[in-house]
Amino acid sequence: MRAIRHFMVASVLCVSVIGYSALAKAGDIPPQAIEQNAPVPAAILHNDKPIDPMCFAAQFSMESELEMIDLNACESTEITPLEYWENEDGTRAVSYKYNEDEFAGVPYPYMAYRAIPDPANPDSPDIGILTTWSGGGTGQFSTLYKMRREGDFLYVLKIYAGGDRCNGGIGSASMDDQGRMSYGINITPYDMLVLGGDPNRSILDSIQPFDDLDACAACCYGQAHFREDIFEKITLNPELPDRLAGKYAQGEEPAPEHEKQACFDNLISLQFDANQTEFDNADWETFIREIEHTCLGLVEGQDMEETYDDEEMSAPEKMYEGDEIGTEL
Repeated sequence: MRAIRHFMVASVLCVSVIGYSALAKAGDIPPQAIEQNAPVPAAILHNDKPIDPMCFAAQFSMESELEMIDLNACESTEITPLEYWENEDGTRAVSYKYNEDEFAGVPYPYMAYRAIPDPANPDSPDIGILTTWSGGGTGQFSTLYKMRREGDFLYVLKIYAGGDRCNGGIGSASMDDQGRMSYGINITPYDMLVLGGDPNRSILDSIQPFDDLDACAACCYGQAHFREDIFEKITLNPELPDRLAGKYAQGEEPAPEHEKQACFDNLISLQFDANQTEFDNADWETFIREIEHTCLGLVEGQDMEETYDDEEMSAPEKMYEGDEIGTEL
């Protein structure tokens, strides 16, 4: 099974989740004092105030999966909070510095979280949490969780997905009135190919990410949308027409090593020309089959018996080989 490159635990280039519109100078105003834009879900209230994002920052590690948050362990001897802010969507964030890093400077690391409550039951102890972390470099790592509040702890029940920007980062997330999580995962051209049919089909053996099709963390071509673990549709990044126009503005023929990607881009551009930017599973497989024949050298009749069975494999399983994504913890 093919794996879309994925890093645990950020935001994305196609959809901005975090903005550096700080509401306080370093250390002046704790997040509890920020005026709230909407009612705060009960599951993220602690001592009658929203959970401090430092609770996530102090207990976050790139080395291991998050299992719980202790709401009484929100201070750390290793990091010091600098600046707090809140976005209109309810995202609460803090930038911080490592105490032993004397050369640290802007941009500083930050940690942010957004609560995603059940709209029909805002007092439920079960809640969606979208975290976003950056170590101060270009990487922005996001993870979507289902958590349960019990006393002074938030326990992780499920990790839906996560990654770095276009490599599986979370582009959108919401919960319906039946408590089902809907979310969009940012995807690259290579990811799109993998999602266009059986992940074991033979043509994938001849196509290399990065070399043949773009697969970088800044190559957001669209989102794969899910409801819980069920793949629902693909949407194309609305910024693509401008990006592709700039990419090929010189009118030069692409180098031989870029011909597959240039052909892919041309067929994507034609979808925008036809105002076709959203595809269900069947339509997407049809479109990818066209790309395989036109751009990737698929021979007529090859792989025709390789089909994707929803009952046997959900879309997250197609995307993440060996990762505990979309699984209960």
